[in-house]
Amino acid sequence: MAPDVAFAGDAGVTGVLVDLITARPLLGRTVVIGGQSVTTDADGQFAVPAVDVPYQALVVEPDGLAVSVYEGLTRRDPVLAHQGTAIREYGATVQGDVSGGGVEYPLSDGNMVDVRFFSAATDGESLIGGTLPSAQTGPAYGPIQLAWEGFGTLSGEIVALGTFHDGAAPNLPDSGSSSWFFSSLVTLDSAQTLSLNVALSPVPFVRHVVGAVGVPPGYEVVAKQLAYRFPVLHALLALPVTSAVDSFDDIVPELTEAGADLCIGAAGSPGSFLTQRCGLTPSDDAGVVLEAPPTITAPSAEAAVDAGVTFAWSAFTTGIYALELSPAAPSRSEPTLYVFTAAAAATWPNLAAIGVSAPQGGTYRCSVEGFGPYSSMDDAFGPDGIGAPYPAEIRRSVSPAIQLSVVP
Repeated sequence: MAPDVAFAGDAGVTGVLVDLITARPLLGRTVVIGGQSVTTDADGQFAVPAVDVPYQALVVEPDGLAVSVYEGLTRRDPVLAHQGTAIREYGATVQGDVSGGGVEYPLSDGNMVDVRFFSAATDGESLIGGTLPSAQTGPAYGPIQLAWEGFGTLSGEIVALGTFHDGAAPNLPDSGSSSWFFSSLVTLDSAQTLSLNVALSPVPFVRHVVGAVGVPPGYEVVAKQLAYRFPVLHALLALPVTSAVDSFDDIVPELTEAGADLCIGAAGSPGSFLTQRCGLTPSDDAGVVLEAPPTITAPSAEAAVDAGVTFAWSAFTTGIYALELSPAAPSRSEPTLYVFTAAAAATWPNLAAIGVSAPQGGTYRCSVEGFGPYSSMDDAFGPDGIGAPYPAEIRRSVSPAIQLSVVP
């Protein structure tokens, strides 16, 4: 959530900057609003006094290689989501052996254990078993290499889910498998190697997940997902799926007593688009609706343009957009740009406030991503928007990219 408003008397803006993917706070980034420049603190917080609305916000990476632009905001407490570059100051390692599941190790084909480390600052995974020739087969897992920023001591949780087709407790009768679970709270110091053995216990209850995947005409479902989301930032534990790709009819382990929410999702093509819903109860319909990605309508692919070009695209009906302009070799003078807007069109942003002039040439990759479901920019960058730590639903759809040549 955004911090308390510090400038209520002079109508300022007090907000939080988080990572677009993980929702983790981003420290040490420059935020520019109304010509005023501030730096985010260790919690990603920033405050700018005396701002007129609507306003434009700029976020700049410490190396200057990426800039996000937010158009038409009016809320005084934004949660800005930005494609950050991780600053890794500290590191540690977790490893050990896995036992339990009613099976013998090394694991045979089709049996697997997914071991994950979750924390507010970082996460990591080690998968043993499965069908890939390169997979570890146990009993050893890891090493899980972790890197993070902020503080030298890291608190987190190790969770593990085992799925076995020849286990001693076949509690998933419809899929002919059993599920086993483990969790443990841990604390790590930087440069530490933690040895932690994972002793799996059977999951006593299951849930039947049923629902359809809605896909627009001319597109197809290419993947679906069942997962549990734990009450830690970016903490998602994927589940095996067995039913057809365009529907859900799956028996899954019940992990809500471990504090996790059940999530369902699906992805489609052509292009790249997905929808994810979380917090499903046993009575909920487990369906998701995929929304077709925007299509760039102007300029045309391979066009030669100047900095005055107007970009336009087809509608993403349930949300807002991010125009991405990526040079072949990003630099401080030619950064990668992300322009967030509620309109289905945008011009090249003026970055004079951060000392970046209009592009003078070169090749750019251009794409547009729709984010939903949001009713406005203020909705998208509010506490329940794109940067929310535990959103109920996420819709993201990316257009096919085009290449452009920029002329002076």
